[in-house]
Amino acid sequence: MPNLPLPDVDMGLAVLALGILGVVGLAAIVVLEGLVLRNLKWGSLGRSLLDSLLMNAGSTAVGIVLVWIAGDVMLVPGSMGAAIFRLPLTWALSVVIEAGMLVYFRKKPAREVLRPVLLANVASYLLLGALILVGLLGS
Repeated sequence: MPNLPLPDVDMGLAVLALGILGVVGLAAIVVLEGLVLRNLKWGSLGRSLLDSLLMNAGSTAVGIVLVWIAGDVMLVPGSMGAAIFRLPLTWALSVVIEAGMLVYFRKKPAREVLRPVLLANVASYLLLGALILVGLLGS
């Protein structure tokens, strides 16, 4: 089985490998994380979705660069089971990149940005983790 793309940082791989399907997955993550930001009173729905797009564009771009530079070296080969173990690493990298994007572009202090970014990424990674587990149980 090929490497399973994960949200945010690994969405670069999904966009490169899956084309339009990867873009659809990225859009779903942007909407989910935008709704989480809105629920946390980050801003209006439009502002929350825009900031989600901004932060995910940054982490996806880093993911594309990492895939381009490191190729399969950065990926755990093989199965969905291996992908579940990669979740904490890509989650942490996504949080760092996305928090940095919001600190830089929105000129907000890191302490104000970190909690919303952590929770938005928890939501998208929990959803993906559930999908991976369903895939593991179904195979």
